[in-house]
Amino acid sequence: FFELRDLVVALPNYTEAIGEDLGIVGAEKSSLIESDVAPDLKTSVSTGYWINISGSMQGMDAMRVEYARNGGQFAPVAFFTNTPGGFQITPNTPNQPEAGHVRAVFIKKNVEYGNYSPDYPVTVS
Repeated sequence: FFELRDLVVALPNYTEAIGEDLGIVGAEKSSLIESDVAPDLKTSVSTGYWINISGSMQGMDAMRVEYARNGGQFAPVAFFTNTPGGFQITPNTPNQPEAGHVRAVFIKKNVEYGNYSPDYPVTVS
């Protein structure tokens, strides 16, 4: 889409009015308000105790992902500079499924930025 938009904008007869009619010109991007920012993740699992993460980085530098076994404490398990990505969990009981939760927080200029995402339940095997 962005390539097509750039092509249209570069045409010699292009005007702002054309861009508005096509819906490819909008308001200037405003800065994100830190208290309103949180990762919105999509999680999936695959064999071998892998958890896959996708979702928008919302222009942030990175995202720290944490995992907690059911009844356990969250601990960092991955650090993404882009998505999608994945990581592997080592289960408490080898060769048995394990249930837990995943959450994430953005990192901007090496510090946490915004709020934690919701907790996403996962069961890996």
